[in-house]
Amino acid sequence: MPTNHTSRAKLFIPFDALKGFRELLEEKEKIVVEKRILGEDDLEELNRTIHKVKPGMIVQVVYYNEEEYIFLEGVVSKIDLEYSKYIQIVKKRLLLNQIVDIKIMEQL
Repeated sequence: MPTNHTSRAKLFIPFDALKGFRELLEEKEKIVVEKRILGEDDLEELNRTIHKVKPGMIVQVVYYNEEEYIFLEGVVSKIDLEYSKYIQIVKKRLLLNQIVDIKIMEQL
């Protein structure tokens, strides 16, 4: 009896018997934290550093999003400090009020 390769390949396709279960587990593992309020000195230092950032620089950013702090490192592709008040690192756009720490890793 010849084996059909297509039907045999279907045996190895991943099967998710409990749709959404993995996402639910990941959500349970997430530790919810409140956004810390930066002091005046911290805000001043953060503001100074952000104003030094230019497109093309490599930066490390810690930002607050949906009850968690996220670390991101990458090349700044866009920055708008006047109107929309955001910084874009590669394809991720962050509002300035989400950022709690930023370090310039590589200058132009």
